[in-house]
Amino acid sequence: MTLKKSRTARTCHTCKKDIRPGDQYGQKSKRIGESGMVAYDKTVKIWEPVYAKVPVCAGCAANGGRA
Repeated sequence: MTLKKSRTARTCHTCKKDIRPGDQYGQKSKRIGESGMVAYDKTVKIWEPVYAKVPVCAGCAANGGRA
């Protein structure tokens, strides 16, 4: 995972530590929602999940984004 220098104050998504301006951090994609099929009256609905980037501190980024 590549690291960037933070310009604003952030909070690590995995360990909840503060990321101060000037500290190194990474970004991880987090899936919001579920993908799947729901059948109503014999119709099938398929939807795609939405992904959002969340900040991860340098310590958690070294572990692959895990705490």
